Amino acid sequence: MKNLLTHARPLLLGCALSLAGLIGTAQAQAQIQAQPRYQLGERLPEVAASTEADSYRSLGWNALMPKNWNPAQAFEGLDFSALSDADPRAAEALKRLQQAWEQAPVESSLDRQRVRMTGFVVPLDGSQGALREFLLVPYYGACIHTPPPPANQIVHVKLATPSKEIKLMDSVAVTGLIRVQHSKTEQGASGYTLSGDSVAPFQARKRRS
Repeated sequence: MKNLLTHARPLLLGCALSLAGLIGTAQAQAQIQAQPRYQLGERLPEVAASTEADSYRSLGWNALMPKNWNPAQAFEGLDFSALSDADPRAAEALKRLQQAWEQAPVESSLDRQRVRMTGFVVPLDGSQGALREFLLVPYYGACIHTPPPPANQIVHVKLATPSKEIKLMDSVAVTGLIRVQHSKTEQGASGYTLSGDSVAPFQARKRRS
């Protein structure tokens, strides 16, 4: 059985990456071989409305967090480096971190708005090769290469029409009706659901050589 801190340290690192991403400073250096276009922790820009008649609001990830919420609060007083493998305080600290992330507050004013968002795909199903439900996450690697971000940084997308074009960690732009609705999946807890009208590959800007 793996020791406690073997699990605790990656979670703390993942939570630290989540926190860094929330304040816009996540700059991990590791390249992901499967999709070298993106680095672990990398985010996408928002997609602006395509026409004046566009009914979708372009929604950035920061807007999903209440302004008075302090994501760093869950880390106050934690020092995993000072805890031994057998220290029961390590298990308690780990549990407190997980609970804080799963119970992260949401922005109630967003309920029932028609929005457009960009992010990365964490599949929840894939029956007959078509994807109907997935988690939309704000940065590359979330829920897969690092632990899940706070629930207010995960959107559970349910597509009206299953898609055969998207897969794990694809970068996408999604439109639909967002709801303030908590759900818990094997991949992570989400604070929002989105009834997806459309999903399309994100058209990335050219990267500097």
